[in-house]
Amino acid sequence: KPKLTIKGTDTVEFKKNGLSLFTYTFDNDQEVVIDSELQDAYQGIVLKNRQMNGDFLTLDIGDNVLSWEGSLTELKIDNWERWL
Repeated sequence: KPKLTIKGTDTVEFKKNGLSLFTYTFDNDQEVVIDSELQDAYQGIVLKNRQMNGDFLTLDIGDNVLSWEGSLTELKIDNWERWL
């Protein structure tokens, strides 16, 4: 369950393997963290869950092709791998 840090404007739609996953609508914030582990969207200590609509990103075994539509200017993905 990765953590995304995204920067952009207006509304951005994220897709995984061609299927719509979630949309995020930027208001005055231009950077937000989408934390799939906590299932929260936030900027600093301010929750931004109301700007997000859809499911949080989970990575599957195998290929995970991420794409988006909209004015995204930066995307950072933090993932914690686990080995058993």
